[in-house]
Amino acid sequence: MSISLQPTTPPDREAEPVGPTYRLSVDQYHRIKREGILTRDDRVELLEGFIYLKESPPDEPFYRLSVEQYHRMAESGILTKNDRIELLEGWLVAKMTEHQPHVISANLAFHAVSDLLPDGWFATKEDPITASDSEPEPDVAVVSGSIRDYQDRAPGPAEVALVVEVAEASLPGDRSIKKRLYARSGFPIYWLITLLSG
Repeated sequence: MSISLQPTTPPDREAEPVGPTYRLSVDQYHRIKREGILTRDDRVELLEGFIYLKESPPDEPFYRLSVEQYHRMAESGILTKNDRIELLEGWLVAKMTEHQPHVISANLAFHAVSDLLPDGWFATKEDPITASDSEPEPDVAVVSGSIRDYQDRAPGPAEVALVVEVAEASLPGDRSIKKRLYARSGFPIYWLITLLSG
């Protein structure tokens, strides 16, 4: 296992999908429309599980969801815990299946970090944090205040001191997409724990 500190200089946002994207069903899409999460004014359509802009620029034909739309989809039951997704740069991205080495490493990191925190800070494990266009669920995050401070919302960059991802199969995305997202959003420190085999 190795830990690498990733620089936080924000690279440019890229247009391509960010990892294994989640495909919506026709039923989910219809429910999104019925709930008013997407309206006729959005000028979108569902093609092969993805929301496309009807009149889109050629470099980015996809519709990106906002954090508010993502929350409304969860509140209305369109997305559930069983969907195992997170919102990254407007994309619904499927979370990787966790193998036992990942589970153990994430738990060890959580406990190691928790044991070092002073009063006024706490650690979370696989809980959402919110950025302007994303709501990732990092393996570990260090958050200011107390757990009760976040009953109505997830913490944002100003309240998160450290984000930790444990990478196995997700290593390419954690080194590029997650690094870009955390840097661009203003999360100050990103640790990447890499599970090395052999």
